[in-house]
Amino acid sequence: MKFLSRGKRRVAWKTVIFTATGAAICLGFVLLLTLSFLSPSKARPISSAHPVATAKVEAGKLSRTLTGTANISSSSEREIPLSVSSEDEVGVISALPVSAGKPVPYCHALLEISGRPLLALNGLIPAYRDLHIGDSGKDVTQLQKALKSCGYSVAADGHLGKYTAQLVARLYRNNGYAPAQNPNKRNSSQDTSDNKSQPESDAKSTDNETGSDDSLVIPRSEVAYIPANSTITALPDLGSYLGEKSSVKIGVGAPLAILKLDAKQILKLREGLPIKLESGQWNNETTLPAIPNSPDSNDSDEEQSSEPTYTLRIPLNNPPNNALTTCQWSVTIGSNTTYPFTVPEAAIREDNKGTYVQKKTGDSTQKTYVEIIESGDGAVAIKGAVKTGEIVLLGDK
Repeated sequence: MKFLSRGKRRVAWKTVIFTATGAAICLGFVLLLTLSFLSPSKARPISSAHPVATAKVEAGKLSRTLTGTANISSSSEREIPLSVSSEDEVGVISALPVSAGKPVPYCHALLEISGRPLLALNGLIPAYRDLHIGDSGKDVTQLQKALKSCGYSVAADGHLGKYTAQLVARLYRNNGYAPAQNPNKRNSSQDTSDNKSQPESDAKSTDNETGSDDSLVIPRSEVAYIPANSTITALPDLGSYLGEKSSVKIGVGAPLAILKLDAKQILKLREGLPIKLESGQWNNETTLPAIPNSPDSNDSDEEQSSEPTYTLRIPLNNPPNNALTTCQWSVTIGSNTTYPFTVPEAAIREDNKGTYVQKKTGDSTQKTYVEIIESGDGAVAIKGAVKTGEIVLLGDK
């Protein structure tokens, strides 16, 4: 066996020692770095670019916003029965120039029955008789006032003469229809244009345009007197036959926002609270009227078993100028109770043990379990081992 010389053995030992020393130094450095990352006392502070959001525990009141959908409808509804001028005619809805939800087209046809118009005129008293030249009465005065509102110059003297009859004929022609005729004469007429004619200028009007030879001016089946600012709420179907209950439904009066509320909602509201109603570009801010004490009456047994509903009707100080039928409403309710400990909703966290907040003291945090007493818009009232002024962390639950 060949042994190394003394000098070579010395060099070999030095190499071993230096190698072991270097390895020990590297191992110690790695261990030091590992401990520094694991030790909370040596943790790197959170970058100032991403600060931890915090809030104080404070005494305060909570507010809550109730929201829902309201229907927009007129103050009341009126039904206009539909009929034909002769029992021998078959009544069919032959044209619907307007649709439900739209304003009433005063001075124009509301619909068409068997080729004849139902003219919408401004008035309060429904038509109750056919009008002829020579008739007098309040209904004639109403007709003359309606013609005036359509832009015709006529005195409302309550007497239906040839001049008033001539204006009615012009109204028919301006809507594309022939003036009213005696039903028997109209049925025997050879006119194949569905009783429509081209409008003529006022300069061409003559006394002969007043109607048929029996002096009929306007039959009650062809005129509907409707109060101003009304809205069409329901129409019969196009092509449907007239029945005993065929009618047009009209919403009369200023529009209202109608809220349907449950018992929990109604208990939170009180008269005078601000309410906001909005839809698209339209909005209306007003206050709540008197709150109903009793629910809506239920007629059927099935309805009586359901939850009670309360109807709240709110006048609009800024009525919509289009056929708006629904809108969103919101009411913010403030609490009269001052809670000793409130925190933002974002401070509330949960785990398998319950609800807690993360209190912050200096660089350390402490998980503190709490109970939620009440919640509001973005804040909650809590009780537990918390004090006013303590800092809590905000963030994901």
